[in-house]
Amino acid sequence: MSALLDAWRHTPTQRKVWALAAPMILSNLSVPLVALVDTAVVGHLPHAHQLAAVAVGGSLYTLLTWAMGFLRMGSTGFAAQAAGREDGGALRGRDAIPAESERVAAALGREERQRREDAAATQRRELGREGRQREAGV
Repeated sequence: MSALLDAWRHTPTQRKVWALAAPMILSNLSVPLVALVDTAVVGHLPHAHQLAAVAVGGSLYTLLTWAMGFLRMGSTGFAAQAAGREDGGALRGRDAIPAESERVAAALGREERQRREDAAATQRRELGREGRQREAGV
């Protein structure tokens, strides 16, 4: 046990651990921040149903993000082994599981971006329709 403590007190070891841990900490913090920022932006709009829609969308986004966490957790061990061997090519290989995880995550990201763009376009149309109705006195 004392050898483990001595290794942990070693500054280069701490740097290596933080270099691997910091991106994971930031990615875990970013998931709830997405819904928080969406809520803060849409909270300035006039109708409660818009805020409710963002709350539902934020919940679904969080659910999907955590449900797909197996991709991240499944590739962490391979990434740690490659980092320990200092073999960056292992992560970029044709048969590497992390490469497959990146492809799936990229596809899901494109789907999410398209869904958000569609929702924003629908919201712009609704706001434009409400403005025209106000001008017409309806």
